Amino acid sequence: TLIVTLSSDSFLPTENELKRLVEPCLEDSLVIASVPWLLHPEKIWQTYNFWQKYIFSRVVGTRVPSGNGKFDCMRKDVYMKIGGYDEKEFTGGEIVGGEDADMYVRLRKIGKIVLSNAEVIHLHYRGNNFSFSDVLKNKKLLARSYGRFLQLHVASLPIDKLIIMLVKPFVAFSFFISFFYVPALIILVAYSFFYSKKMFLSFNTLKDPKIFILPVVNITLLYYEVFWMIEAFFYKKKVV
Repeated sequence: TLIVTLSSDSFLPTENELKRLVEPCLEDSLVIASVPWLLHPEKIWQTYNFWQKYIFSRVVGTRVPSGNGKFDCMRKDVYMKIGGYDEKEFTGGEIVGGEDADMYVRLRKIGKIVLSNAEVIHLHYRGNNFSFSDVLKNKKLLARSYGRFLQLHVASLPIDKLIIMLVKPFVAFSFFISFFYVPALIILVAYSFFYSKKMFLSFNTLKDPKIFILPVVNITLLYYEVFWMIEAFFYKKKVV
């Protein structure tokens, strides 16, 4: 028996995606889960307003391996064995996520996970009232999710994945080390552009007056995210 999840903010580009997703589990009994390729087409990104485009500017036009609950397949017996999503550590009223990544870490310890040929498209919220306040909520959620995830799995993460997760803290703190001051300033300036370079390269966003405050927003949010990431990493939640 297989369990297939599909997020409410996603859709399948063809009618064959479900078949492609479950094939690895049906063809190999050692495969305990299969995941799709996650797409974020530019034609969908162009329907967003400015701040929502900002949120997804780094992933627009990409095709990346998924495994985050958007459209996944798992063997039911294995899912039940590991206890499914960890609702005690990642939900329960806190502004924190990451239960999907946590589950896949636990799944990998007991079996094989395969990247299938299936694809899923991320739609996200498509209204016109996505505001900077929503950006703050999104950044806080993701930052605290990373912090909680690292709190639980930092010792078992591959070094390459750990480095990726620590890039933002490194960039943020390097600025306060005196002998790194000039290089750190250069890094911050480069970061402020490259973090959301799609916003500076798209005509629709480039003509929006808010584009002029985006470099400052990028740097401000860098420290905002690092703060909440550290808070979640050191905060020991009381499990009830």
